Amino acid sequence: MARGAAARHPARAPQRGTRPRQRPVVVHRQRRARRLRGRLRVGYAIIPMIATLFAGVVFVNSTELGVIKQQGAVTKHTIEVQEQITSLKTLQARRDLVVRNRAESLGFIRPLTPDLHFLDARTPLAGP
Repeated sequence: MARGAAARHPARAPQRGTRPRQRPVVVHRQRRARRLRGRLRVGYAIIPMIATLFAGVVFVNSTELGVIKQQGAVTKHTIEVQEQITSLKTLQARRDLVVRNRAESLGFIRPLTPDLHFLDARTPLAGP
């Protein structure tokens, strides 16, 4: 005689026409070990390849950074040289003005453009 919960709820009989469930296929340890070894071999091959790829990316980035740094130094030097050229032109213009003013104060007259002529250094001067 059944007691407790079994007495109150008897087990159902299986329905007709239904198949019993299949048992899950058991993978043997050897198959698992083979799969694991295969994965490890692939991992041993892929990990160095990925590391080499990352090393290449780092190398390219560091080289690019060096080039950018050099370009920045060249740009800075170019700007400094342009500033020096500008200051030299300004200084030359000031000194030229001082010389012209002093020449005018001493009585020198600037000749008109048609009065100026240059000698050709290749032709000998006519002698006596």
